[in-house]
Amino acid sequence: GNSLYISMRVCLLVLCLLLVNLDGSLIVNLNQAQHASYYQWKSQYSKSYQSGEVEAYRLNLWVQNYNRIQEHNARF
Repeated sequence: GNSLYISMRVCLLVLCLLLVNLDGSLIVNLNQAQHASYYQWKSQYSKSYQSGEVEAYRLNLWVQNYNRIQEHNARF
């Protein structure tokens, strides 16, 4: 149903945001503040993910939350 449609759209968005280097490392199209904040957060809370797919999913959620917080803070 609708949940599957949303999940597929999220996956498509993640695929559009990610590029894979020849050595298998991920390059994510984020601005520098998001990039630095995400990896600082991962380090601070000892986060690691078992696959690139899970990493991409978690990164996408993190960026959405980051943007939502920045938009909220800009209003106040």
